[in-house]
Amino acid sequence: MSAYAEFVTEFRDQEALTVALCTVAMPHGLPRLTRDEVEIHPDGTNLVGYDTKEARLAHLVVRKRHLGHTLSDIGFRKEANGCFSVIVDDYDMNKGYGEPWLNAVKQQYARALVTRKAHALGYSIKDRQEADGSLSMVLAR
Repeated sequence: MSAYAEFVTEFRDQEALTVALCTVAMPHGLPRLTRDEVEIHPDGTNLVGYDTKEARLAHLVVRKRHLGHTLSDIGFRKEANGCFSVIVDDYDMNKGYGEPWLNAVKQQYARALVTRKAHALGYSIKDRQEADGSLSMVLAR
């Protein structure tokens, strides 16, 4: 049986999270999300899932129609402490939206925060591919 799983994250910045969701590579060769496909609901909205009896409220939502062969929407709920919790169906976690995908979102989130701060301070950013395949950000004035 399918059920929602919830995980507290360190995401606090809604704009950086939206940028991250639009820049992360999607599973199964799906196209990246557009800003219009990341719904923002200041008062929250219910996720649509496999089991409609298990409603979950989220403030940022990616509908299942944009996620390929998933059972449910993926959502991010703003908690009282300012952090977002991610809400994902446990079945969908095994279909590409589990820990590796969430780690990629975290990486893009951090990149979005650094990019915004660097630009505000007058820096330009260049990406540099490292020998081990990782990507580094080089800031310059």
